[in-house]
Amino acid sequence: MRRELLTPRPDWRAKVEALGLDFHTQDGEPYWWEAACYAFSAAEIAEFESGLGFPPRRHKGVFELPDGYLIDAYLPIANRENDYFIDRVMQREKTFTGITGINEQDRALQESFPGLPGARRGIVDRSREMLVASDLPIVKARRRMVSLARAIEKRIWPSEPHAAEHDAVREAEAFDDVKVGENPTGQEDFFPLLLA
Repeated sequence: MRRELLTPRPDWRAKVEALGLDFHTQDGEPYWWEAACYAFSAAEIAEFESGLGFPPRRHKGVFELPDGYLIDAYLPIANRENDYFIDRVMQREKTFTGITGINEQDRALQESFPGLPGARRGIVDRSREMLVASDLPIVKARRRMVSLARAIEKRIWPSEPHAAEHDAVREAEAFDDVKVGENPTGQEDFFPLLLA
């Protein structure tokens, strides 16, 4: 995957509204980012569509939010209702779970957690979680995410989205190396959803 810089289309608002995205602007400022996109190779697209990694296999559907609102979304094909398509032969002969792909295996486990009292399923109290040495990347990723969220609350913007050296980085590969700094774009609409 590579990040490509673009010149924003002068009529981008009308184009995204024609596709049904009419919430592209908040408080008079755009948060739809038109200055960059990501290009995928055919092999990367095939990997995505296989469901073996991330994102999971999915289809267009309607998702109900906890407050009852319905939204259009891409929903995982393998889910609790169909028991994540557990393959008992695969479970017996190849994998412990019998579920295809790490994403679907992980989601099946997370969605089976009972949740905190009064909270929706899957929201778990991790204060008594017992992590081991192999969980160090999880610890680093969680600390980094909390650090970034706190920085953004103070309007200190992460530079990673605009740093060319991070274009080939996937997931949490480089959490140790990234720095929190000034908003490189100088725009207030950078990561607006995290500020809401």
